[in-house]
Amino acid sequence: MDGLPRAGGARNDEESARVAPGKHRRLQRAGDGGRRMFDEAAQREFLELFAASCNVRWAARAAGFAAQTIYKHLMKDERFREGFGRALEQGFVRLQAELLAKAAGTAAIPIDGDRDGPDGEIDVELSLTLLREHARGLALASGAGRGKAGRTPRVATNAEVRAALEKRLRAYSARVLPAAGGAAGGEE
Repeated sequence: MDGLPRAGGARNDEESARVAPGKHRRLQRAGDGGRRMFDEAAQREFLELFAASCNVRWAARAAGFAAQTIYKHLMKDERFREGFGRALEQGFVRLQAELLAKAAGTAAIPIDGDRDGPDGEIDVELSLTLLREHARGLALASGAGRGKAGRTPRVATNAEVRAALEKRLRAYSARVLPAAGGAAGGEE
């Protein structure tokens, strides 16, 4: 076991585990059966881990919850959604700082009370792609990155749709069915 909690919220800690026989089985490790609620303290813990890593799955697992729990709360809890947005911004700032420190060959300066992200080497190419897409999303949200101004698309009327469809069907029948529209495919 890796010491992290299981995705369902039950802990793998030694304190909560006990050895007991299962149904028609020998002795095995059994959890306490208690359910961990995604309350305000758990949300705060997840958001700190998420801000440190920019990785929902890792932060959810480290906090003892499934990623589905996080996404479910994002859909229904406005306050959590706001905190998630702030943690995401902080995570991208940290990611930029890590990339700059890596490029300079220095170590990042630790922050008092800072949570560590997942261990391992960061993928520079993936990180740059994430930062670029995040910047593009911010530009779209602010209205700055909407692209060239042009004619607004319009909806075709039923008569225009019917005329275009009939035109294409005539061309198709002329190409596929020689009897319906003349010679097909260059035959004479």
